[in-house]
Amino acid sequence: MNIKKGIILGVALWILIFFEVSALMFGFKLKQEDINYFFIHLVFLIIFVMIIGFLYFKNENKKKVNNLRLLRLKEGLSIGLVMVVVGIILDSAITIPLFMSFDYSFLTRLDILLGEAFTVIFMGVSGLIKQ
Repeated sequence: MNIKKGIILGVALWILIFFEVSALMFGFKLKQEDINYFFIHLVFLIIFVMIIGFLYFKNENKKKVNNLRLLRLKEGLSIGLVMVVVGIILDSAITIPLFMSFDYSFLTRLDILLGEAFTVIFMGVSGLIKQ
């Protein structure tokens, strides 16, 4: 597992999501409570996570190992957790103080928790399907 690469790609994922959420909220005037916002955000989140996952697993050694797909799934899930931690740190340092009036309960909102769960799951999926 390449933690440094996971952290760098975790920052990239956070930046993508930051701009995507900003576009939905300020460009398209969708409210975070709106179900349309939630589904559009979820689709973009899955796309972004899969792209980041494929970048993470790009140029991986093509070694012959039994259960390689299972190992990639495990690594993808682990890196997904690393990326979630990176996102929480960046949200705590940037999003919450600047945009949420220091309301750290933001981190416990259902859409945030689901996004974190989807990040871990789809990073695992990207590892599993990487050929």
